[in-house]
Amino acid sequence: MLGAGRVIGSAGSPDNVRYLLDELGFDAAFDSHDGQLVERPRHAAPDGIDVYFDNVGGPRTRDQLNAGHTSTGNVSPQ
Repeated sequence: MLGAGRVIGSAGSPDNVRYLLDELGFDAAFDSHDGQLVERPRHAAPDGIDVYFDNVGGPRTRDQLNAGHTSTGNVSPQ
């Protein structure tokens, strides 16, 4: 993502996490199925998240927004 200071992603499998890190160059990534959907982003971005993009929606988006990670805005297709 051009202009981003730090890019953090989540994926649904360890292989996809490796893809985010190794192929796409994300700074941090985690498996969304490990049950730590609030803790992992907080650990990866201790100063907060400015923009949260989610193309899945549902409980994952709700949990992140309720955790207060975003300070600037949110983008969601829902």
